[in-house]
This record gives sequence, structure tokens and C-alpha cells, in this order.
Amino acid sequence: MTHRYDIAIKATLVSPFVLPGLDVVGLGVDTAALRDEAGRPLIPGDQVKGLLRAAMVSLCGVGAASKQDLTDLFGRPSDKGGNDDPARGALITSDLVAYDADCTPGKHRITRIKINESTGAVQNGALQVVELVAPPGAAVTFTGTASLRCAPDAAARLIDLLQKAWKLLPAIGGVKSAGFGRVQDVTLALNGTGRPLVSTAAAVSTYDDTIWLDVNFDRRLLVDAQRLSDNVWRGSSIVPGTAIKGALSRVLLPPAPKSVDVGGDAGQALQTIRIGHAFPLGPHDNLLDLPVPQSAVLLETLHAGDEADKCVHDVLLCPPGTVPMGPNGAVPIYQGDWKGDEDRTGLPPSSDIPRLPRIHTRIGEHYTAKDGDLYVDIGLSPWLDSAQESPRRWRLRIDRQGADMGWYQRFVDILLQQGLDGVGKTGARARFTLASKATLPMVEPIRPGARAWAVTLITPTLMLPKDDCPCGAGEAATAVDVFNRRRFCRHSWCQDSVSSLPRGRWRRNRHPCPGK
Repeated sequence: MTHRYDIAIKATLVSPFVLPGLDVVGLGVDTAALRDEAGRPLIPGDQVKGLLRAAMVSLCGVGAASKQDLTDLFGRPSDKGGNDDPARGALITSDLVAYDADCTPGKHRITRIKINESTGAVQNGALQVVELVAPPGAAVTFTGTASLRCAPDAAARLIDLLQKAWKLLPAIGGVKSAGFGRVQDVTLALNGTGRPLVSTAAAVSTYDDTIWLDVNFDRRLLVDAQRLSDNVWRGSSIVPGTAIKGALSRVLLPPAPKSVDVGGDAGQALQTIRIGHAFPLGPHDNLLDLPVPQSAVLLETLHAGDEADKCVHDVLLCPPGTVPMGPNGAVPIYQGDWKGDEDRTGLPPSSDIPRLPRIHTRIGEHYTAKDGDLYVDIGLSPWLDSAQESPRRWRLRIDRQGADMGWYQRFVDILLQQGLDGVGKTGARARFTLASKATLPMVEPIRPGARAWAVTLITPTLMLPKDDCPCGAGEAATAVDVFNRRRFCRHSWCQDSVSSLPRGRWRRNRHPCPGK
């Protein structure tokens, strides 16, 4: 059985050291120090894990560790042959934060120059002003945590390997060859005893077939990332249910599995239950960032004194053959022409969660950054305030959908009593609490007495044609074919289904069909 172990990590660095952030702290400062929302200096968790992995590679080179240990602890990527079978490792690290350091940005600086090799003079244009978090010579202690999933008989050996790897690091941060980031002391110790991830006992509580949960996270969140450019990714404010279910599946499986047995009772139950998307909550526990229907338009309206403002109309709910017009015949403004200054009256409110960008580089030989492997991700703040005292909440729904009641209740017990590690790219830890039912968008009739209904999907969907459709589509047709052809039929199975593109509104009795 797999157990979870908590590990305390501490590193003391001697200033100067370079852990670059993206903030602007003052005029003339080229490189700012990386800080959290409260302004405390930190060593990012992915750099801690990258350095530990590089040190473990060194241990493997001298026979002190095996390649299997490396895979178990740090996972494996997809291979170059096209086998898309990555696995997350058993070790998940947090940021290391300097809680006792002076948090005043821009207080300490140091200037770096480059010497021309041929003349010995300062090279033109090669000057860098670096913000320091402490004056040169001062020691700064960073602390954080890590979690390790492994069998009890392997825990002592793996933790001993991590301790040896941690001791191999001579420096942390950038510009190590110039003497920056010298490590004065590092420790890695087991914090308490491990506990089983899945209890062998029956569930301790009974839950309804449909429940609502609130969830919060302990660190910067990066899920469902969208690629903005070649090396910039931006995370979504909505946590996909698959991210929650994926983290739950890792609780039930050993680290770095080569194959997943979905035929067992637990696997069948996990496939059957539905874990919905988690939407951020507003001040009145209302769901934020719900999609705006594609049929929504902006329209100017006149008030007393000939003052005009913009409001939202839904053209799908207008009488047939009519389109609302503004004063003097102004045409409605569709979403493609919205510029961000629209009046959100009648629209779902947005969350406006603060974005926290980070720079990432791959750790190469000699524990330095590898050339060419640099990217930026833009995660979300898990806190309501910069002091990190009030966690932000997301709300999601779970449906049993006929799954085995025993396993369903045990799954909910795991969420509520143990929480989940490894949610999203940052490996955030999620904590769950029971919540009340959220208010969802209404399904409205298009007009009084009509048999057509306006349905707004709040999450993406993929509707494939049934095998028995008289149109003869069969399983070969894809949803892309269905939506691109835009043909309709009136067969009974089509009329009994609701199909939609994400964020769209479509008539219930008008179902896209690839038939003639």
C-alpha cells in the first residue's frame, strides 16, 4: 500500500544570490528578486525539484542510486518515439520561502560588469544591476515542504537518497560560476510518520448521489494552460474536473505506473462518477467566469435626457425575424467586436484573479540552466489577499451516476479527509469542504409557448453521432465533421439530443447531423 510522507526542507544561502523575478522594483534595476504575493523572497519549487533531480543523476553516475529511483522520484516524460505515456514522480516540492528576511523591495543592489577578454577593460553595454534580498555576506534561510508517495519499505531509502542529493548542491540560483548563491547549510528531514493514502476500512460517512464541494489550494495554480506564444503559457481560472479526477486517480495507484487497471472495482467507479469543473467563487458565493452565450449582443439604449448606455440582449430570445436595434438604427455589437469595455449588466461576473508569472529553465550539467530551454507560465493566485491569510475558494459538483456506492463514498472521504496532492502543473495541494448547491444558468424557452429551448453550456462538450442514426454516420464520423457540415435532420434521436459548441446556444430541435 502507498503511504504519503511529509518532508521539511531548509536551505541557507549566503548573499549575493540571483533568483530572478519579473516585477519592476525600481528605476535602473535590471533583475528583480523573485518574491511571493506577500513580498517574501523565495526559491521556486520547480527549481528545488530540478536541482534535486540533477544531483540524483550524479548519484546514479557513481552507483549510489538507480535509474528506477530517478524515475520513481521525478517521473518520466513522453519518449521521443511518440509514446505519449508520461508519469508524475512520487516527489512534489513547494516553494522555499525566506520568512525572516527584510522584505523591502529594492533596498539592496549589486552591480555586475563584464570584462573584455582582449583589453581587460569593462565591455560596453555589459552592465547589470541586480536586486538583492540581503546585503553581501548575510545568510538567508529558506524553508518549505515536500510530499513523497511510496511504499513504507522504500521510504527510508528514498529519503536518504534525497538527503544525499540535497547535500551535493554547492550553489542555488543564477551566476553560480561568479560565486553567487553559495549554500551554507541544507537539511531535508522526515516530518512525522507516513499515512496510507487509501484506507482499507469502509467509508465513514454517507453522501448523496450529488454533492457540492468547495476547494482551495496551497500554492500558485496552473491548470488548463493556453499557449500564448512559443514559450509563454497562461493558466485558466476554471479548474477542469479532469485535473481533480487525475489527482484522485494517483492516490489509488502506485507512483509512476506503467499501466492502469481500469477493470477493477475502483477503476470502474472512478470512470463512472462525474467530477465537474471548479469555478471560482464571488463574495456572495456566486460562480464566476461562467461563459457568455454566443447569442449575447451589446445594444445602445436611450434614457431620459438622450443619454445612451450599452446593455446586453440575447438575440436568441427575441421574437422570430426581429433583431433589436439601438437609437437611430444602431446595429447590435456581437462578441467578436467587444473591446473589453462592455457593460457587464446581465452578464456572468468575472473573477479577475491576480496573475503570477514565473520564468522556468531546465537544469543541465553542473546544476546550471540549460541553453534554449526557457519558458514563462502565468499561474493564478490561490489567495484573496496579498498577505496570504484568506484562501480563495472554487466550487464544484460531483455526481455518482450509478457508480458503486462504497467506492463513491470512499472517494468523497479521500477528498474531505486527506485532500489531494499534485493538482495542475505546480503540483498544488487541494483541500475540500462540503458546500451548498450553486446557482446555475437557467434553461429558458425561446418564446412563450415554443417547443424550442435556449441552453447555455458552462463547460465544453463533445457530442458524437449515435450508431443507430438513420443518416448512417456510424462511429467513423467525428464531432468536427458534424459541426463543420452544419446540416440538420429531423430523426427522432437527433430531436431528443442537445448538441452545442462550447459557450454557444443552440435550438434543442435543431441538431447538427452529417447525413444528407
